[in-house]
Amino acid sequence: MEAWESQAHSFQALEEDDGGELVRSGHGQQRVRRQRMEHASRSVRRGLVRYVVLVVDASEALNDNDLHPSRLQVYRQAAKAFIREFFDRNPISQMGVVVTYGGKASKVIAISTSPQEQCARLDRELDAVEALEAAGAPSLQLSLELALALLQQTPTYGCREVLALWGSPGTTDPGDMGRTFGQLTELSVRCSVVGFGCEVYILSVLASRTHGVYTVATSERSLDELIMQHATPPPAAPGRQDDAAEAIRMGFPKFRADLPGLCVCHTGYTAAGYQCPQCMSKVCELPAGCPVCGLALVEARHLARSYHHLYPVAEYEEVDRSDGETLACCGCDKQVGEREVLLRCTKCKEPFCFDCDELVHEVLFNCPGCCTAHD
Repeated sequence: MEAWESQAHSFQALEEDDGGELVRSGHGQQRVRRQRMEHASRSVRRGLVRYVVLVVDASEALNDNDLHPSRLQVYRQAAKAFIREFFDRNPISQMGVVVTYGGKASKVIAISTSPQEQCARLDRELDAVEALEAAGAPSLQLSLELALALLQQTPTYGCREVLALWGSPGTTDPGDMGRTFGQLTELSVRCSVVGFGCEVYILSVLASRTHGVYTVATSERSLDELIMQHATPPPAAPGRQDDAAEAIRMGFPKFRADLPGLCVCHTGYTAAGYQCPQCMSKVCELPAGCPVCGLALVEARHLARSYHHLYPVAEYEEVDRSDGETLACCGCDKQVGEREVLLRCTKCKEPFCFDCDELVHEVLFNCPGCCTAHD
């Protein structure tokens, strides 16, 4: 069945409740979302240290109001939510932001580890775009070249990625896109695109040549889901599957409240901070790269949270309830109805509802019934 056919036959998702009223069944949607989760949690080699450049399309096409209140506002909220989720799941990774409109691309913020500063600068940039009467068309080539300039400075052991949020039906490029694609492939940059409205051929070519993923959202909800799929580290590129392991030097600074002085990351005075164990400089937040000696500064919890991507929780099995049995969820103690998906831990055999299954596999990283994280 084609995508438009599944949308047109939405009456098939209706069911009759106990009171005789028609309600929308979420059983099929839950099953589809669970299949996506299973695909994302497979035990494959992943790059835990990621350097990502987020490209946000802010062109004139984003003024359309097919999404409320406009595509640009929805893209703004989706981008900010992704930035916060990205650093929550990848605390030792870094991200930069690029905005394209008017046939050009501008750097909002370079590769950094501060989600608060990135969201604030993105808001200021998009506010300036909204003040313009005509934002013009986006430029894919200039956005990729600017992303390449940012990623060239990153270490070779990290996974270099570009994620584009694209809402325009086309692009304005001044040069040869084949040459730009070749540079991306040479530097092992993985490019993925989340679009809306229609599929653009040049974007599908970009994703296929760089081993990325190109998806097109059909609603605001699917847009959020497709963007959040990129918060989990993707499998390593085919050319890097057999790369030898490489040691990464990191420092574990201690918080000092009795160390007033200059903060090297913001060049301002602060009364407390974290002292770099190598050069004794002070930074105000972690994780971060020391601006003086370049040492990666992290805490043990950051490494532990990233390490869980290599050993995901074993997938729960779906319970066949042909007899109409109603069970209570082990996580939230909610009675799981016959029309809802019920899952069971393969170790402790405790039942869980669909919402608790998402919570366990994406946030907790261990089963509350048996406290087992992995085999």
